Amino acid sequence: MPVDNHTMAAVAPHKRQCNFGSFAPARASVEAATAKICFYIMFIACEKVMAKKFIVFSIFSICFSNLLFSQNPCDLQKSSFYDLNTVDVEQIKCLAQNSDKDFTVFYTFAAWCGPCRKNLPDAINFSKEQNIDFYVLLMDRENDSYVKRAINYLDKIETKQKVVILSDSLYPPNLRNKKEKKIVLVDFGIQNRKKYTNFIEKITPPQFETIDDMSKYIILNKEGKVIFVSNYKDYKNEKGKDDDLYFFNKMKLIISNSRNNTSSLF
Repeated sequence: MPVDNHTMAAVAPHKRQCNFGSFAPARASVEAATAKICFYIMFIACEKVMAKKFIVFSIFSICFSNLLFSQNPCDLQKSSFYDLNTVDVEQIKCLAQNSDKDFTVFYTFAAWCGPCRKNLPDAINFSKEQNIDFYVLLMDRENDSYVKRAINYLDKIETKQKVVILSDSLYPPNLRNKKEKKIVLVDFGIQNRKKYTNFIEKITPPQFETIDDMSKYIILNKEGKVIFVSNYKDYKNEKGKDDDLYFFNKMKLIISNSRNNTSSLF
């Protein structure tokens, strides 16, 4: 059937609308879908990046924590007054357990103690000869001026020593001011020795006599077990006379027997 020009004019705009307008929704849908896909890809990528960062951070944290622990396995704390680590009984045992030597000796020392100063060179030589770890253990209050004197005295020794100070936390509670952040003695004078007495009572095994004298050798094995705590009576030989050679031979025998007992277990 023939179509006139009027009909063609009416149909033509309709065709143009269908041919072009119908693609607009489809194109919008494709763009929206593409945007969603891009968003998900970016989200997943970010998640992976964050996950990798978290993994790296976690590994770093673990390694850093292990490094700190390996450097300070006994959780030693600095004194509030001097650049010294404080120790209590358990930390002393821990230091012995983490030593690269099979035995560790703690030598009690104070600047005002004549025998401590006199016997220190022998203590150092003994530890070298026996190839054992050696610590100088200061006994005064952490804020005592004698601590500084002890540090100055020890600094003059040619061979540098490991120096630690007994923690003021070993003072009996009734002698400490609990309201202070730092431990402050309520009373001074003879009470100053209570920390040392308390420490000696805790560290000395029952087979040894508990005497709170100074210039004392406290020897521990690799297991952190105290195998010897000296006192002034150990210097007496069979004739009841002071004999340094007798004393050091006695300690050598104790260490030798302990080494032999340990080696026999393997």
